[in-house]
Amino acid sequence: MNQPHYNIIATLITDSKSLLETIEHGHLLSNAIADILADTHVDDKYAAIEMQLIKFNYYHTEFEEYFFSTIKFKVEQCSTIADKLYFLLLKRKMIAQVVQQPGATNSGTKPNIKEVFENWLTQEIYFYEKVAQFCPTQCETKKPKENTFTKVNCNLSVDQLAILIRAAATVHVILAPSINKIFKTLAPYFTSINTADISYDSMRSKSYAAEKKDKTVVIEKLQKMISVVEEL
Repeated sequence: MNQPHYNIIATLITDSKSLLETIEHGHLLSNAIADILADTHVDDKYAAIEMQLIKFNYYHTEFEEYFFSTIKFKVEQCSTIADKLYFLLLKRKMIAQVVQQPGATNSGTKPNIKEVFENWLTQEIYFYEKVAQFCPTQCETKKPKENTFTKVNCNLSVDQLAILIRAAATVHVILAPSINKIFKTLAPYFTSINTADISYDSMRSKSYAAEKKDKTVVIEKLQKMISVVEEL
C-alpha cells in the first residue's frame, strides 16, 4: 500500500473555517486547529488535529477514509504481528482517552466518530490476535536489513537543507504526519557540504532557528531553480 495522502487534514489546515462553519461547535474546532498550527512545540500536528476532530465528533466520510488508510499504512510498516498489535492497542488507547466536547455527540443520524474508530480498531486487534494465535512464527522479530542505499550529496549546509525541507513541508510539497517525521525520514539519505552523517534532530532544530545568511543562500538557490523551470 502506498503512503496515504493527508488531504482532509491539509484541507482543514488551509480552509478550516469554511469547512467547519456548518457543524456544531465548528468555531471551537476551527480555533483549536489554529492553536495547534501556531504551537511550535507540537511536532505531529496531523495527529493533534486528528484528536481534535474526534473530540468534536467531526464525522465526515473523507476523514473516516483518511483514518483507516493511515492506520493500515502504518500497520504495514510494522515488521512483526507483535509490533502491529502494539501500535493498534496504543492507538485505541489514545482514542479511548479522548474526552468529547459536551453536545458534540448529539449529531442526529450521524454516528459518533470516536465509537466508529474504536470499534474498527478493536476488529483489527482481534484479527491480528488470531493471526498470532494460529501463526506464532509471525510474531518473531525479523532481523533488520542492512542499509544499502547511496546517500544524496547536497551542496548546502545542514542549516540550509533544514530550511529548504521545512519550507517544502509547510506548503505541502512534502506530505507527512509531522515535520519531525519528515526530517527523521530524509536525514539518513543526505550528506551536506560539511556533514556526512546528518542527525535528524539537529536538522529539525536548525529549521526552527534559521539564520539570515542561511535563508539568503536558500532563497538564491530557489530563484535559480525557478529560472530553470521557466526555461523548460
